[in-house]
Amino acid sequence: LADLKPRTVWEITDDAFDLYREHFVLLGGVSAVIFAPALLLLSTAGVEAFGNFLDATGSRTATRDAAIGFAWLYPLLAAAYVTHFGATALAVRDYLTGETPTIISVYKRTFRHFFPLLVIALMVGLLAFISTCTYIGPLLVGAYYSFSAHGIVLEDRRIVDSVKRSRQIAGAYFGKSFGLLCLMGFIALALTGGAIAVVALGFTFVPKDITATPPNGGRSISDYIQLLTAGLMAVLIAPLPAIATTLLYYDLRVRREGLDIESEAQAWDVALAPDPFQGVLNPKIPKPKKGGKK
Repeated sequence: LADLKPRTVWEITDDAFDLYREHFVLLGGVSAVIFAPALLLLSTAGVEAFGNFLDATGSRTATRDAAIGFAWLYPLLAAAYVTHFGATALAVRDYLTGETPTIISVYKRTFRHFFPLLVIALMVGLLAFISTCTYIGPLLVGAYYSFSAHGIVLEDRRIVDSVKRSRQIAGAYFGKSFGLLCLMGFIALALTGGAIAVVALGFTFVPKDITATPPNGGRSISDYIQLLTAGLMAVLIAPLPAIATTLLYYDLRVRREGLDIESEAQAWDVALAPDPFQGVLNPKIPKPKKGGKK
């Protein structure tokens, strides 16, 4: 596979959508198992902590409450995201090497690396937060360190080695890494914004007394429906960046190191399927056409 032609960001994104569509139940389930509780937590405790942060200049109590809220909320959300990311990467590798993963099997293997993954999530999150003053800083941090989790779950590397490896791979092909990250962000915003806009448009046909804000304040029914829609879209979209990043990780390893998928399968003691990529990453193997000759 070392002689594969370079894959563009668009092609890798298209492969990610194809893989997600073909294995929607498992990949979507991997996301929902851990993302649904995390989003529920974010929509309750997270909103309260953010409100306390906005009021922090008003009183010491608000400052203390905001600090306490973020102190336990951020690590939990970071743990949820990186665990889901690692589990999705393992599921994608299993499909590429011909195995049939399950939600339980991928999470069992992911939790073996839980603490290294958590350390990386906290470290990258802190760097991204510090770099927010430069606007583009978080994107640069994300591009350089987007393969750190792959080094841990796919190669059994240590934290420092995984971080260095991510910087080496992403640095050698920074345009691809940065472009894919930006494209994934745009797709997520477009799909979520589009879904919320459709819901908001639907409520224009509903009587105003149903969607009106309650007299005692608080959120209206339409607000709750839109929040629910945003949360559902977040759960559905969450696997895409992890899938695309994993495909890019293998694409860059093929390009940079001459990765041989057969050796990868032997190293992990798995049986290689006749066509493990099913067209993904391998333009030399055309996808079968319906009605064609066998």
